[in-house]
Amino acid sequence: MRTPLGRGICFVCLVLSLRVHGARCHVQDGDVSHDTFDLTEQQDSTKVFMGHSKQHEGLHHLRHTRSESNLGHEVVQSLRDHLFSRIHLDLKPWAHSGISLEMVEQVYCSYNTQSFRLQIIDQTMYIVGETREFPFFQTNMKLLLADVWARYEGRLPDVDLVIQFDDWIPPTLNGTHPMCPHQGPIFTATRKAEDWWGVLCPEESHRAPPGWLAYRKLIMRSAERHPWDHRTSKLFFRGGATGTRAEQLGPDFAAVQSPHLDVQLSNPSNHVSLPNQCSNKYLLHMDGNTYSTRLKLLMLCNSTVIKPDSPHQAYWWHLLEPGTHYVPTGRWEPGTASVHLTRLVEELERDQEKAQRVAANGFELVRSVLTFDAVLEYWHRLLMAYSELQTFKPQLHPDAMTLADSILALPAHVQRPFGERTCQICGHVATPEQQGLYESGYYRSLHG
Repeated sequence: MRTPLGRGICFVCLVLSLRVHGARCHVQDGDVSHDTFDLTEQQDSTKVFMGHSKQHEGLHHLRHTRSESNLGHEVVQSLRDHLFSRIHLDLKPWAHSGISLEMVEQVYCSYNTQSFRLQIIDQTMYIVGETREFPFFQTNMKLLLADVWARYEGRLPDVDLVIQFDDWIPPTLNGTHPMCPHQGPIFTATRKAEDWWGVLCPEESHRAPPGWLAYRKLIMRSAERHPWDHRTSKLFFRGGATGTRAEQLGPDFAAVQSPHLDVQLSNPSNHVSLPNQCSNKYLLHMDGNTYSTRLKLLMLCNSTVIKPDSPHQAYWWHLLEPGTHYVPTGRWEPGTASVHLTRLVEELERDQEKAQRVAANGFELVRSVLTFDAVLEYWHRLLMAYSELQTFKPQLHPDAMTLADSILALPAHVQRPFGERTCQICGHVATPEQQGLYESGYYRSLHG
């Protein structure tokens, strides 16, 4: 689940970020605090508006890294190489056929989902057919793309692709239209292994105010203020009742009294901001509707993250090893969540060396590998790899608007309902019946 950080008040930070990239403004789950950060990694985008063996060596090193250690350059580079290897895996379905204009048109004109089309032509970015849903997510993604443009101006390929923002990737329509029969790639923040048409990309949360760099520093500073021996020996969780969380925890979980558990579904009376959650030794991570972007933030607390298995994927999750970067919960029988999780905490309390080692491994992985530079490089590499598979030269779409104009214009001048998208080749592939099923949640139920 990709819940916007402080929906009601983030617009102020968003406007400020167009000028100073969020310095001195921090929002998380409705909590506002102030600090000053060095935001040099993210300053460039203001211009818009004006080897496997080494990989395993790095993973082995992380297993034995304490929180005060820094990973060496070679280790970090090998892990980043492993991070970027995901790109070619995701694009493999089109390695032989290539990516045709018909495929892009099929995706653009097939799904009434939260999405827009990105074109890069002669070093200029254009947004095409932005939908009305999830405007916060779409704006943050445009700001992230602006950062990519600023960092790699002059080195961007010509591309034509579609980015979607729903929690669920739409179903494949492979073979359903005579003019555009072949499924094209959909850029998405999350997918399941069987969703082969989804191409994972760094999501918009990296650019939600005040930006990934500033928020990283905020949480790491909070972690430093809470030495391990001064933290509570509890497993902590706060999160909305999305997805199957309530079902997993059980209806009577809130009534459970345990010295080792502080696991509650969020409400206005029990809110705790993410930086303040660093006061706990153990943090529980759970999926929302699909995946949750919170995982990288929890790991920066230098707490031991405890996490159930997830069928969902994100662009960096293939770096994670259970038992190395987090403690897997395994499955528990309905109604036994409190007993199962209490037992895990008790085991970690008896083995503090293991608990701190796992915490340090997760912390170092996110701190050293998942930097804002790496996020931008991932996007650049992804665009380059995608362009090499294109079998056509992108031409400016009649619905196109420059990236800068789409960020600064009023929503009414930018957003385009699905039915008003200009479909030049395929026509609107999705039938009214298909759209009705999508909007009713039928396709989501198929994803289980």
